[in-house]
Amino acid sequence: MARSLPRTESELMMEQITFNIIYTPGTVIHLLPFVQSLLRQSAARFRLVDNGCMMPERRILENFVKTHERLELWQMSGDGCRPHGEVLDALFALETPGPFAFMDSDIVASGPFLDDVLDTAKLRQRYSRVHRFGWRTALAYSGMIFRA
Repeated sequence: MARSLPRTESELMMEQITFNIIYTPGTVIHLLPFVQSLLRQSAARFRLVDNGCMMPERRILENFVKTHERLELWQMSGDGCRPHGEVLDALFALETPGPFAFMDSDIVASGPFLDDVLDTAKLRQRYSRVHRFGWRTALAYSGMIFRA
């Protein structure tokens, strides 16, 4: 029986990361296929976020998350499309293991990317002791926030 190699801290962290990807009305059909590249190039989980999508798009998201165990769907409450910062605040309030992470819905992974993202986020976290800040600042942190 083949014995698996010990996993590094980075590999374990990568399996705990759930990237939140926000979809707004009219974007699902065009941008959802990009998630397949993210799944192929990482061990991360992805939470697809419905921010006011119409029912046909919501059904597409619902069916898509059933195709892979590392996908989940979350729907923003309220009527219509909410401001981006408001959605991020609601997502940040969810209890999830690992760092809070998000990425734009138009990201395509052409190769493995998590090591670089994790290294950058850890480096920035080490040199920044900011624990509460606005989303414009958070966006400068490569889309990852390590909870204090």
